[in-house]
Amino acid sequence: MLSNEKTFQRLAKQDARPVAYPIRSWDKVLTAHTVETSAEATVAGIKLPVKEISYIQDMGFLQELAISSLGAGGMVGNKLFMGKKLIIDTRKLEIALEE
Repeated sequence: MLSNEKTFQRLAKQDARPVAYPIRSWDKVLTAHTVETSAEATVAGIKLPVKEISYIQDMGFLQELAISSLGAGGMVGNKLFMGKKLIIDTRKLEIALEE
């Protein structure tokens, strides 16, 4: 899960050690921070373990604006759904998840 530093701190496991590493974004080298979490995301009534949360240090204004404008606490990628079948019905605007 990619989020902001405040959410990262709140959801990090107390005994977990964060890992910092360089990433490249928009021709800049930034620092990503990742730590274990016991947070869960609920999708279509099914709880999924998030396992890790990350934030990017020193993002530019436009990047932060793009993420914060979503109005969500963070973003997840495909890893959350590995081993599952995610079904999105765009006509009915419904989401289903099969384990």
